[in-house]
This record gives sequence, structure tokens and C-alpha cells, in this order.
Amino acid sequence: MRAESRLGAEEIKVGEAAFAAGDQVITRINDQKLQVFNRERWRIAEVDVDSQRLWLDGIDTCRQVCVDSVFLGRVNPRDGAAAIEHAYAATIYQAQGATLDSAFVMADPSMTREEFYVAASRTSGETFFYATPEVQLAREEIAPPSPYLRDGLAHIAEASERIGAQTAAMDEALRSRYAQMPTDQLVRQLHELRAEIGAEQANQQAHLRHAERVAEHEQIAELLARQRERLPEPRRWERRAERAEREGIERDRAEREGRMREARDRLEAERRDLPVVGHEARAKGAVIESVLADRERLAAAAARISPRSYIKQELGERPGDPAKAREWDRAVRGIEGYRLRNGVRDRDSALGVKPREHSKAHEHEQAQRRLQQSQRQLHLKRARELHLERSMGRGIGL
Repeated sequence: MRAESRLGAEEIKVGEAAFAAGDQVITRINDQKLQVFNRERWRIAEVDVDSQRLWLDGIDTCRQVCVDSVFLGRVNPRDGAAAIEHAYAATIYQAQGATLDSAFVMADPSMTREEFYVAASRTSGETFFYATPEVQLAREEIAPPSPYLRDGLAHIAEASERIGAQTAAMDEALRSRYAQMPTDQLVRQLHELRAEIGAEQANQQAHLRHAERVAEHEQIAELLARQRERLPEPRRWERRAERAEREGIERDRAEREGRMREARDRLEAERRDLPVVGHEARAKGAVIESVLADRERLAAAAARISPRSYIKQELGERPGDPAKAREWDRAVRGIEGYRLRNGVRDRDSALGVKPREHSKAHEHEQAQRRLQQSQRQLHLKRARELHLERSMGRGIGL
């Protein structure tokens, strides 16, 4: 930003960082007198090095404040953070309630579904997720990468399903119980939980919608209150028509403010009447999915070490080219995952016979399309067609 002349020349140092006009910052302390609060975003409008003061324009609010050296010298009592920090990157918690043009999200392996939802819903434009595969540098110096390590996409997929509300103790108890159950029983139980999971999700969405509407009404009411405060004072020799117009504006804004607050209170009451958000079914579903994912990884690892005939028939031997090898691994994971979840035991066909049930048939078609896409990525389709043509030619010749 400095190279593009988007920052002012003068800087003030706060904590370990330097700040200039044009910088985007976040306040980390509360000051009731200034009406500045923790985790509010601002843009520095002006810097006065001599008096050690900053003028801040609100990003989350329509206010401008001036903070002095006393304010800038304070620290957050909880974590010791400086009074202001740069706000070009923020935690998901800090970004709650913010609306951005675009967002760039680092998907961490510990991310939960709730955090994933917040991160994915901050923008009016595009959201980009970034994730890296797991690595074991010490191992990879002397051996091939472990087949049990997940790639970046797997991290994002797991984050979107991981429920953060359940306790670790509950998670471990469920995992211990489900880990001993046969796969077909786990799949059946997961199917039975879908209705409960859907109800929990719908209830949580209802709570979120009410919370957002309450916040909107509160913001409008506060804006109207500030507008009423900014109305000009009546002049000493005010004309009757002018007084009537001013009083009418004041009355209209007061009534609108009252309606907004009544609507907010009504929504708050409706939200209190909603059922408590439950997490039990989603917690069970998440643990079952995790156990099934572990079994899928193990099955894929076994297939990678010693490919079955149906793997070789569809994908051939594992390629030596790294990019093709990753695609081969992904395709094997897809095959083994489908077989595991659908109870396929056919040793000659990767995906087995197409089921008659509509939903199962649709799932089979999707798995078949993914497999064909992998075959195209591995440049196997044309080779298979040529092999078939040669086989047919030999048959005709005989």
C-alpha cells in the first residue's frame, strides 16, 4: 500500500506496529466516553504526530472519532493487545457481523461448521477458501508420503461438517461406541438421523434469521435516534411554519424509531419462543461421518498398496507422475468410499450393479461420472476404447 502511495507519510507507533493515514485498523479496547468498542473496524483519516492523535472513520459505523495518546497507550486487559491493530486480516470471531466485498479464508483443520458458516457468509461478492495438505517433512525426507494424510480439500470438507457445539467427552464416547459397529449399521443409522439433523439445522437457521432481523431493527432505531440528535436547535425567532415543520420531522422520526424498537422487541420474543437449538443428532452424524471417513481412508490406503482387480480395470496401475498419482488416489478413494457406504461386494465391478431405488441409482450415477472424469484426467478413456476396438477386431477376424 505504501508503494502505491495509499498511505500517508506520517506514522504513529502503537505497540509494535506503525500506523499511517489510510491504514485499516481494529480497536481492541472499550471506551464508553468516546463510544469506541472492542473489535470495531476503522480507517485512519488523519495522523498528528506532534500531539500523538489519530482521527478514525468508522467502517462498521457512520462515526468519526479522535483518539489521543492516553487512549493509544492503553492495552486490552484480557490479552494485552494494543489499543489498535491492523485489520487487513482478522479471526472469524472478529469478522462476525461484518459485510465485505470479498473475503479470503484460511481453512484450518480445527475449523467447525459454525465457523465455516460465518466465514462463508461475510461477503456480498466472492469468498475464496485456502487450505493446505497435511505434510510430514521428517517422513518425506526418507519415504513416500503417508496415504493417511488428507489433502487441502478434505480439510475444507471436514470443516463444513464438524459440529463445534458438542463436548470432547461426548465426542469420544460416541466415537468409542460407533467405532465398534459394522459399516452397514453405521450407514443405516446415519440415514435414520437425517430427519433429526435437518430439523436441528432448520431451527438453528430460524434463530440466526431472527437474530439478524433484530440486529437490523436495532441499527435502524439507533440511526434514527442519532438523526434526531443532529437536528438543528430551534432559532430564537423561529417562524410558526418552520417550527411546525421541525416538530413534524422530530415526531415522525421518533415514531419510526419507536416502531423499529417495537418490532425488535417482538422479534426477540418470537426468538425466545423458538425451541432451543439442539446439537445431539448433528453430533452423532458428525462422529459417524468421521468414523466412516477413517474407514474410507484405510480402504483407500490398502487399495493403493495392493490394488484389487476392479481398481486396475478402471484406473490401471498407480502412475509415477505426481499429478496423475494424486488423481489416481482421489479416484480410488471415491470408489472405496462408494463401496463402503453402499455395501458393494462385487469383486469384478468397482461400483457394482446400478440399484433400482431412485436415490441410490442417482448416487451410483454420480459416482460413475466422477470415475469417468478421473479416467479422462488420467488419459485412460482413449486407451480403454482402443483396447476394446482391438478386442472386437480380433473377435471378428476369428
